[in-house]
Order: sequence, then structure tokens, then C-alpha cells
Amino acid sequence: MIEDLQREPTEPDLRIGLALSGGGHRASAWALGVLIHLVDVNATHSLRSIASVSGGSITNGFVAANYDLKKSERAAFAEKVAAPLARRIATDGTVFADRMARDVKRAIVGLTILTVILALAVVIVTLGNWYVALLGPEPFELRGPPSFSWLGSALMAALCTLLFLFTKRGDVFRGGYDRILFHQKLLGDAAREVEHVFCTTDMQFGEHVYLSARFVYAYRLGVSPPSGLLLADAVSASAAFPGAFPPHRIPTKSMAFKFGADTLPKQLVLLDGGIYDNMAEQWLTGITKRVSGKDLDANSHGRAQLLKSVTAMNTVPNELIVANASPAFPKEDIEAMTTLGLELAALFKFPLALHDNSSSLRRNYLVTQFIKTAATGKGLRGTLVHIGTNPAASAQVARAELNRGQPNASQKERVSSVERLLNSPLGEDNTAVDWTSITRRNCSIATVLDPIGERATAELMMHACVLTAVQRCLYLEQPLPPEVDWPCLFSWERFARLARGIC
Repeated sequence: MIEDLQREPTEPDLRIGLALSGGGHRASAWALGVLIHLVDVNATHSLRSIASVSGGSITNGFVAANYDLKKSERAAFAEKVAAPLARRIATDGTVFADRMARDVKRAIVGLTILTVILALAVVIVTLGNWYVALLGPEPFELRGPPSFSWLGSALMAALCTLLFLFTKRGDVFRGGYDRILFHQKLLGDAAREVEHVFCTTDMQFGEHVYLSARFVYAYRLGVSPPSGLLLADAVSASAAFPGAFPPHRIPTKSMAFKFGADTLPKQLVLLDGGIYDNMAEQWLTGITKRVSGKDLDANSHGRAQLLKSVTAMNTVPNELIVANASPAFPKEDIEAMTTLGLELAALFKFPLALHDNSSSLRRNYLVTQFIKTAATGKGLRGTLVHIGTNPAASAQVARAELNRGQPNASQKERVSSVERLLNSPLGEDNTAVDWTSITRRNCSIATVLDPIGERATAELMMHACVLTAVQRCLYLEQPLPPEVDWPCLFSWERFARLARGIC
């Protein structure tokens, strides 16, 4: 049984910060795999804060609602979090498992298609009427635009209904999160020793707003208690991808902001946290500056003192794990497209290219900082658990670096243990895992909030769990679990069972 396995003690001075990226249900499953490993090795006793955006916030919120990570019990975590959430991601669904949210989504999609069809029909009929009128016996005496009768009425009715549903979908979808996952739980009731922070983007200032059980924090606004916000409010605001979801509005009169750097607006207008930072690392990389009062405005010291008085983090993390479930920009063959097709493709692709560029810069910066810390011993150490990373490739890089340098016995053992893990018969039918294929498939999973299937969910969790173990072992000098436990902790069978909702 997993709960009976030997568990390695964590370092007494280890303080972990975890960042969970966006990416729909792909990110939710990826984040869950990372957490499974941290629970497995007892590392959540050292966890200080989890920051999240979008799909990662679904996992963060579900954990906050159902489990105290300081307990770090494998069997309890599997029963209360891993199995039920994995099944929802795989087959049952999250927000759209709610009947009302699902019906509204279907109605919006159907009405959008119907509106487009009716609009085309109106255009065709109108042009036809004009054409007939111009060719008639008195072609130049047309006295007004032709009537399109019932087609126009149907178009207006469909359009009005569509607009009504669009204005109401925010409340419906937020209610779907609440009814399926959180059951009216207040954000303040999710207070734990581990600080669960939900990152959103304030569209008035273009910066992050951080929602937690103990505070709402933003540089421009200051610090306030969450003041009756639901956990579903925090998650839906963090996951409000533009277009699919409307901005989440929170009136500021119900809150008590202090020490803001700017004039307080009447309401917060919040969208997906991934717009500002899709890896959610800004909360953790900037926490030292926030609690030290070095934001360089007149209220920074007061804001820092108030934040320190309400945050669960008495000391800032000294290890950062960034769980990034967003793959690199996907290559597509578009040279054969027509000129019009290329124009349309450009409209859809240029935001993706901009997002990929900013994300790659952040990733490169983080990795550079981690390497610098490893070399100098000064700064925030950490690792990037990136969905595009093949665990076997990480081992190959580590082996090459080992051969070029003068490694000690500990480094040699860590690299050898990782290679043994990756070559172990942990896959289906007790065969070695084809990490290249799994990495490629995981990167190709779409960013959706519909169920992604049992196999995809299991492969995402397995990949994230093993990669977290590999990266922490190679770059953070954290030992792997005992080899005798690998078949239970890292095997395909374990994650396939969790994806079916079986502990």
C-alpha cells in the first residue's frame, strides 16, 4: 500500500513555494501530478505557498477546499483530492459538469452558429432583392431598401438571445464552479498553514491582483481582507479566459483596502491571471520585495507591514518549483493557405506568438537565476517542471555535464538513480516508459475545460510526477524515494487508477 511506504524526511530549513501555471484541464492535471510527488516524499511539510492561474487554480482551489497539505498523508490526499479531481478532469468535468453551465455553453455555441447562418441568409436575400429591383422595368426608381421579412426577425431574435446569454454567462459559470467543486465555501474558510494564492489580472491597471483566504493584495490597491468572497469567485476570476468568460467584477465598497499606491476604483475588473503571468511565479519571486516595503511608493512600508500581519508565510520560500503546463508555440504548416486564410490565421496566431515570447523570456530568466544560485549559493534556488521537458533528456543533459566536470560521489549517485528510474519497467504491461511519445502527446492536448479523457489525464499526472522527482533530484539535490517504492509511486497503473477515480 502506498501509505505504508518509507518516507524520506525533508530538510528542516527547506521552505518551498509552488507556482501552478494556466492551460485549462491540461494544467489542472499537470499541477496535480506535481503535488502528488510532493506529498509522496513528505515535502508538503515544507510548503509555504501555492500560487496559481487559470487551470492551475482549479487544482489549487480544490486542494484548498478539501485538504490541509501540512498533513501530507498519501492515502488521505489520494482519497480527498487526487482521485476525485483526476476523475473530474478525465471524464466527469468541472465547471461544465454543472447542468446549467453546460446548457448555457451549448446554447451560446448553437446560437452563434444560427446567427451566422441567418446573417448570411439575410445578406443573400437582400442582395437578391436589390438585384431583381435594379433589373426591373424601372431599375433606377428604387424607393427604399428591400424587406427581408421573417429572416430579419429571426436574426434579431437570435442575436438578442445570444447577447442576453453572453451577459449572464459569468454568473452561470461561476455558479457551476461552486456547485461542482466548492459548495458555497468562503475563500476565508480555506485558510491553511499553506497559503493558497489565486492570481488574477486587473484590467484597469494591467497588473496582478492576488486573492487568498487571508487577504486581497495588489500594488495599486493595497491590502484588504477577502470580505465574504467565495472560493468559486477566486477560482473563476483566476480562470476567466477572455472571450470564453466575462470579466469578474468585485465591488470595492465591500472591502477594506489600505495602503494602495493609486486611487481605489469602485470595482475590481478581473480576468485570467495568465494574461499577466501564465506561470504564476510573480507572487513568489516578488514576495521578498512586497514584505520588505521596497515598492518605492509612500505606502509601501504600510502595505508590507499589513501583508506580513495576515499572510501565513512567516518566512519567505527559499526553493521555488514552477509547474508550467504551457508548451511552446505549436508549429503548423500554413504555406498552402490562400491569402485570405493567412490573414485570418494571423489574427488568431499573433496573440499566441506574443504570449509564447513573453513566457519563454520568463522561463529563460528563471532558469538563468536558478543556475546562478546553484553556482554561487546566493539567491532563490528552484526548478522548472515544464511540460515540454522529456525526463530522459534531462537525465542525458545531466550525464553530459557530469562527464565534462569533476563530480563528487553524491552527484554521480543522483544521476545514476535518475537513469535507473527512467529505465525502470513502470509503463503499461511493466515495460519501460516511452517518455518521448508521452511528452509529445501531453504538449498536444488542447487548452479546454471539457473532460480530456482517462489516458491523457493519467499521462499528464505521471509525466509531471516523475519530472518533478527528476528535476528536484538533479538540480535541488533532493534524493529520490527508495528504489523499492518506485513501482508504487511512479507506475502507469497508479495514475491510470487515479484517472478512473480509484485511490
